[in-house]
Amino acid sequence: MLRSLVIAFSCLVAATSPSQMDAPKEAQKQSIQGKVVEAKSGQPIRKVYVEVRCMMCAFFSPGSAMTSADGTFTIENLQPGRYTVTLERTGFVQASSRREQATFALQPGQSLDGLVFKLQAAGLISGKIVDVDGEPMAHVVVQAAMAGTVRGAENFRSDSATTNDLGEYRIADLRPGKYLIFAQIFQTAPVRVQVKDKPIERLVYVSTYYPGTVDKSRATEVAVRAGEEVVVNFGVLMTHTHRISGTVAGVPNGAILNIDGLEAVVGTGSAVLREGSHFRFENVLPGTYVGEVLVFKPGEEWHQTLVLTPSIEVTETDVDGIQLQAEPGGQIHGVVRLDTKGKFDWTQLKVDLVPVKENMSKTVAGIIRSAMSRPRAAVSNDGTFELKNVPNVPGANYQLLIGANSDSFRDYYTKSVILGGRDVADSGFAVNGDLYLDVVVSPKGATIEGTVVDSDGQPVPYSKAAVVPDSEHRFRPDSYQLQRTDEHGHFIARGLPPGSYVALAFGESWDDTQQPEFFKTFGDKSEKIELEEGTRKSVTAKVIPVETEAP
Repeated sequence: MLRSLVIAFSCLVAATSPSQMDAPKEAQKQSIQGKVVEAKSGQPIRKVYVEVRCMMCAFFSPGSAMTSADGTFTIENLQPGRYTVTLERTGFVQASSRREQATFALQPGQSLDGLVFKLQAAGLISGKIVDVDGEPMAHVVVQAAMAGTVRGAENFRSDSATTNDLGEYRIADLRPGKYLIFAQIFQTAPVRVQVKDKPIERLVYVSTYYPGTVDKSRATEVAVRAGEEVVVNFGVLMTHTHRISGTVAGVPNGAILNIDGLEAVVGTGSAVLREGSHFRFENVLPGTYVGEVLVFKPGEEWHQTLVLTPSIEVTETDVDGIQLQAEPGGQIHGVVRLDTKGKFDWTQLKVDLVPVKENMSKTVAGIIRSAMSRPRAAVSNDGTFELKNVPNVPGANYQLLIGANSDSFRDYYTKSVILGGRDVADSGFAVNGDLYLDVVVSPKGATIEGTVVDSDGQPVPYSKAAVVPDSEHRFRPDSYQLQRTDEHGHFIARGLPPGSYVALAFGESWDDTQQPEFFKTFGDKSEKIELEEGTRKSVTAKVIPVETEAP
């Protein structure tokens, strides 16, 4: 027996010896050749740093080159995939009013020639920042934030510079457009003013918008044109400040106190509570503040977030001796059930609470800002789960999200979440005590499969498709799916709740599809898709044009 095994092994080696094997084929290589020109004149631009990145390739695949005197460049040895292009040259910006980068796609063995990317002359804002006496202020950070929205979302694009000893600043390489100018002050020591027969007042310089206001809604926009310099001089304001101090009851020493909004006033809104859980903050502007504490427990992955009551009202005097109380978090018990009979491995599921952003105040959003504080739990063998210490935040609603550890559950969806006899799967729910949830999941999730095409009807490989609910599921995170197309421009979204949807396609980037303004802006760019439980619909989604797409 042993001898026969040795003979068999020898035959196997002989059959696969290198001399009898075909020579390995050389891997196909992809490359691009292109040119960078000035958008208005069409003249080539030299010394432009061109970088391409493919984030979804089998291996992260970057490449780069510098344009020559005639504006041309070549990048070789690229993988198949869809690439974003970044162009960098002092004094120029990409020729687009949008924030998408230029894109292109490479098929296996393909080389692209004749790509043309455009830059335009950048704008410039310069000026001087002075104090209330007209004296120059050094070390002031001046920000130029592009005004308006992009794809229905607030535009957070900004550039900044710091004033020198003469109070001067210079913000270069700006995209043409309208900007809000903001002088940010990082000062913690107040100016003390003594008026006869009156108490000492504390005054501090505060961050100020051009032309001289702390109210963003009253700021004046500054128009920046390509290749031009705009001079913006203005002074920063002073205002009265106050002190807040007190204690926090019901929390252990070492807990972290956060007071929402203070970081914009005094540089930090956090403090570690030591013996007696005392806290003290100086130079606080008038306003309403809400506190929270973060309690870390040994051996636990997530920290506990406790909301503090009452809120802190700062008006015209110091607020000393305030006593804040940590409100206990809510508890959620529940069970997950199937809508059909059969065995099920419940330990493959997990539950997560996701805060609903719609109509949430800035203060509430600040309290639930950390993903680490979002309660989550595994499902037990019998389908039960427990979520502990859920932050009891006034005005906050949560959605229950069911996740899985395996792709074999990709067609499952959450059919209902029953709380007190009412289905809250779509609306969400507040947590203000102990709750019990009866959750039903179904393997009959709907499916949308489709192809992304360009304006000529040709498939767009390695692009992105967003499946967005039309109405009733607007607040459900499991109703939104973002998919990247394959080399044939094909995508598939599975496990969708029944309802009405649209499928939107973009060459490369998108904004937060769950923002209400996103659907208002792009909802009419695709036909509605009505889905019933277990149905499968096919669609063709035309790419929404992007100004910086390569030809």
